Amino acid sequence: MFRSPGDALATAFRFFAVSEMTPPKARMPTVSLRPDGILRIDYGLHPRISVESVRYARQRHLELTPHACPVLITGEGAVRADADAERYVGSPDVAKLTLASALVTRSLVAQLAAKLFLMYRKPLTYPVQAFLTEDEAVAWLRGFLPPESSSFD
Repeated sequence: MFRSPGDALATAFRFFAVSEMTPPKARMPTVSLRPDGILRIDYGLHPRISVESVRYARQRHLELTPHACPVLITGEGAVRADADAERYVGSPDVAKLTLASALVTRSLVAQLAAKLFLMYRKPLTYPVQAFLTEDEAVAWLRGFLPPESSSFD
């Protein structure tokens, strides 16, 4: 197998170095407009959120409705976001379409991580909260729906 412990260490280092240099490719999220007017963005399993995927979600938002609306963001498992994506969600392009944003984390550890992230890196001009369930997130987001319309149909 390995001739020395050094060979095993070198092989492990090359494996992890290559893994870090070639992150998994970002998948585009599924974006839909719920009947109540909340935009739902689902990043899927173990998402890597890139600036491209956030731009895609913004474009789909504009295709579904030109109006600003509350945004429900979901994903399963470990979530990674690029620094460029983190900056872009705070941009005027995104802010002018976002009344509020709810992150559904589905685990206590992920929720605590999201809350810490939001506490220390909050350049956003719209309200953002992390929730364990989609029902809790939707209930909170409904408070940001425009009063004149309960639906965008």
